[in-house]
Amino acid sequence: MNTHARIFPFLNELSHSAGAPNKSVVTFPAKRQEGLIMLYAKLKNNILIGLACLIASFFIVLFPLGGLLDYLSQASNDFLNRTGLGFADGEADPSFLWVLGGMMVVVTVLLMFIIRKIFSLKRA
Repeated sequence: MNTHARIFPFLNELSHSAGAPNKSVVTFPAKRQEGLIMLYAKLKNNILIGLACLIASFFIVLFPLGGLLDYLSQASNDFLNRTGLGFADGEADPSFLWVLGGMMVVVTVLLMFIIRKIFSLKRA
């Protein structure tokens, strides 16, 4: 028994089930290939939707939610100054990018959730 068969026994079973004469070539059954293609298509769509939501969230956080962003950034700076973990004066704002990034992640997740709900309602 070769090393690959001992480490990955399912590959040997797949090659026999698909009728491949060469054990080094793994071919998946047709239904499994279709499933993998569909998973790839869904992954590609999800990545594109996520990227579009991330770009949109930057503008949503910066402009309509700019006041909240500034308030959270100031609160975070006050916390850093009180605890001595960071130094935030009027010019340097060490937590602005962290607050911006965190808010962008939250808004991106909300946008993706809303988009998925809309698409699931259209399919039903």
